[in-house]
Amino acid sequence: MAGSSVVYLLVGVKYGLGPLAAAVLTWRRHRLAPLLACATGGALIVWVAVEIAIVGYSNEPPLQALYLALGVVIVLVGVRWLRQTRSPSPGPT
Repeated sequence: MAGSSVVYLLVGVKYGLGPLAAAVLTWRRHRLAPLLACATGGALIVWVAVEIAIVGYSNEPPLQALYLALGVVIVLVGVRWLRQTRSPSPGPT
């Protein structure tokens, strides 16, 4: 029982604090926010994929599909944001 509590604590810290940190950095318009968004979304995708591989897919309720889609959306938003911030801005003409 104590071992499972540690696992739950680690999961909560990793998948609770990561999105919270990404949200705070996004709110503050920090330069690392797009990278953290990609990492957070990627971690969510990996987590759900491993969960489906180990436990199996559950359709009632469809939380696995919802969180998998959410992870993909977060990664896509982060990638688009990275492209916008890293592309050279057009100079005066």
